[in-house]
Amino acid sequence: MSSFEGWMKEGQVAIYLGVSRAWLRKARFDVPGAPEALRRVGKTFYWSPAGVNTLRRQVLGESLDSPAPEKTQAADNETTPEPERCKVLRLFPNRHLLLAEDAHGSSVRVRVSDSSNFMPKMVIKARQIERDLYELVGPAPRYRGRW
Repeated sequence: MSSFEGWMKEGQVAIYLGVSRAWLRKARFDVPGAPEALRRVGKTFYWSPAGVNTLRRQVLGESLDSPAPEKTQAADNETTPEPERCKVLRLFPNRHLLLAEDAHGSSVRVRVSDSSNFMPKMVIKARQIERDLYELVGPAPRYRGRW
């Protein structure tokens, strides 16, 4: 097993990314570079660190050619930006992310504790963390589609 140092079992990858095992089985064939990043030992599939990173970018909706996001000046300053109202557009397979539209009309990702109770067209308050990444301000809805 020493040749698999840093590799993750497929079940661990599913938990890490917040996606289903069925989605990962489909990703074995659909994600570019997956055959090189995947090894099978017996009945268990292992993903390389590069493969997990490719899957993570696929789940987050980032382009595979884009560099890692840079920190904004707001992250360097000690002041926290004011929360702004965002409208939920869709839910990602990763239950900790939402796609929303900010006040300027651009699409942004919003980190939440659990997106199971969010629905499209809901209006939420979120604070900007990075250029296109926001974080939910306040509690998540207790019931599906209702505050």
